[in-house]
Amino acid sequence: MNLENIGPIQMLVVGFDKDAEFRGAIMDELEDLSGRGLIRVIDLQFVMKETNGDLLAMEMSDLTDDEAIEFGALIGGLIGLGTGTEEGVLAGAEAGAIAASERSYGLGVDDITDIAADLEPGEAVAMLLFEHVWAARLRHAIRSTGGFPIAQGFLTPEVLLMMGRELEVMIETEQAIEVAEAVKSAAILDALIPWKRRQK
Repeated sequence: MNLENIGPIQMLVVGFDKDAEFRGAIMDELEDLSGRGLIRVIDLQFVMKETNGDLLAMEMSDLTDDEAIEFGALIGGLIGLGTGTEEGVLAGAEAGAIAASERSYGLGVDDITDIAADLEPGEAVAMLLFEHVWAARLRHAIRSTGGFPIAQGFLTPEVLLMMGRELEVMIETEQAIEVAEAVKSAAILDALIPWKRRQK
């Protein structure tokens, strides 16, 4: 699997409180996006602590066994790049491929237990690792042109609200500065008027 042939890979972690209503809407949307070739689910892990304390865990992936091994090798190799050596890349690729072949690249029993320990009854968490298939050609076009990523991220409604509040504060601050400048200018003008009168 060539790195240029896959889209950006994103990890999304979502929490659900006790009031969450699971009616299949999320899975329907994921299946629709996947079916239209927009995304590919590499790994989805869902952990929920039921009100009686029992643990519910679910896993999903769009990858075949062979694709999982390829993705595992690719991601493992990229992580291996951190060593700065070819041996590190090869070792990372091999470890990633083995983990994927054993279906252990997702959450293990210990991981699920640790997550569940932090959940209150009725709460849940979902971890989604997916590929933006639609963006593969765009990324290739950007890179072939000499472009490189500087920043990226989702602007969620929550983030936009925070930005709006900060902007509001900035505007209020600017208005306060304008008022202060006006007061300062008026004070200077008031001080100059007697001086001008004396000059006459």
